[in-house]
Amino acid sequence: MDPQSNTGRSTDVEFEDARSIGDQVQLSAYQRVTIDDVLNPEPAIPNPNSNTSGVNECLNDERLYIPEGESSATPVVGIGFENVGAMVDDCKNFKNRINSYIGEYDADKVINRLTDKKQYLVDFSFEYSVDEEKRLTGLFWADGLCKRNFMEFGDVISFDATFKTKKYKMVFVPFTGIDNHCRNIALGAGLLASESIDSYKWLLNSFVKSFGRQPKVVVTDQEPAMKQAIEDVFTTSRQRLCMWHIMKKVADKAGHELCNNDDFKRKMYDIVWIDSIEPEEFERQWKLVMIEYGLTQNKWIDDMFVMRSMWILAFYRHEPMSGLMRTTSGSESENHFFASVANSQLTLIEYMNHFDGAMDVQRFNHRKNDHISRYTEPDDWTKTTLEKDAPKIYTRSIFFDQQTEIYGTITECLPMDTKIEGPQIRISLKDFKAHRDGLLEVCFKNLENDRWTKDVVPNELNATFDVKVDAKDEQYKEKQRLRYHPTAENIAYVM
Repeated sequence: MDPQSNTGRSTDVEFEDARSIGDQVQLSAYQRVTIDDVLNPEPAIPNPNSNTSGVNECLNDERLYIPEGESSATPVVGIGFENVGAMVDDCKNFKNRINSYIGEYDADKVINRLTDKKQYLVDFSFEYSVDEEKRLTGLFWADGLCKRNFMEFGDVISFDATFKTKKYKMVFVPFTGIDNHCRNIALGAGLLASESIDSYKWLLNSFVKSFGRQPKVVVTDQEPAMKQAIEDVFTTSRQRLCMWHIMKKVADKAGHELCNNDDFKRKMYDIVWIDSIEPEEFERQWKLVMIEYGLTQNKWIDDMFVMRSMWILAFYRHEPMSGLMRTTSGSESENHFFASVANSQLTLIEYMNHFDGAMDVQRFNHRKNDHISRYTEPDDWTKTTLEKDAPKIYTRSIFFDQQTEIYGTITECLPMDTKIEGPQIRISLKDFKAHRDGLLEVCFKNLENDRWTKDVVPNELNATFDVKVDAKDEQYKEKQRLRYHPTAENIAYVM
């Protein structure tokens, strides 16, 4: 390749769908958008006898235009085969012709497309690397909205190399944070030709170059090369292991029969997924569980215990993790989201189109969540002042968590003691439904910048495209050109 020489929660189900609330009545115009809606839109069927000027007008305006046509042209059951104009095989042949045209220029088209974006989009960054044979070995990109989101939500990030492209044997590495709705938010992405230490170091250095600083905490899987690269590049970051990845392996390492035992699962949950116990208590309970279920000689279990400080909540219970560790389905949600994008047979330029479509979906859903939080009212369970004030401050998903805690405090808990220690308030209480003795201590700390509030990111920032030109028509044309018409000026090929 010879491009220019330059360098928890539920699986993205929106919270208004997860709970029966009155807000849904007010949001009929805000239906859920999926990646398939963007990548595979249902086309309008124009009247072949009508004037197509309306379609052309659509190119100069972002409004949706549907041309008028005869009712006979509207698809209905029993109509749309001799009149369709194209069959499945025709579509497949058309795609094959496109891929044949792309051919060995695939990587070069991507580089040229990203170069155009960097020219026209404010704060857009991308880096790439090639080997001695000028084959693409690494690619990293992030736009201006990714950077603004990193400033607000980038203290704790996760990334892994779960997705691989069979076509070029490259690995897709998304960088993910948690937004103020406690939903996954993409902060950038990379493609690597190998999973070596040097490849990961290049990717992380590109990340720092683009964002200007390191994250405070990085959550990854147990990939050794990735771990070493993080230690070498993210020198000020604390590294944590993804609990979801580890716990997902328990069935294979400890046996599926044991993992179907409800008592075993409950006891593991009580010591792994909660942060209300001290490290010493975790170690004592862990050993008791291992003895009870005959796992004391299991090497993988022993290895996980040795590295307990990197993934067990009890060892960093007071460290803000933004929900990335505590949420069991955070990584599962990320995997589900990007699996819709990461079709292993795609060309690189198709891959980039799918990624952009996924970002459109994610950002639309973020704006929808903002709208719900700002302009709708949730149901009031307890009629208390505390419950009425909470939705004025917090996003709706965070309020739901608060509402559950408020209701539980009133109906299930008995406060026993309160201590004020500087900026912290410690409350001792008894939870009548908790396991064991039910004695808990809750610590409140006044935070100057609370990342869960509704207005942590101004709403207008989520809607900007950041094209440098001012004219509206030029913005739209440039957006369409960058998205659908990548150019190829230099010869390139991919491993």
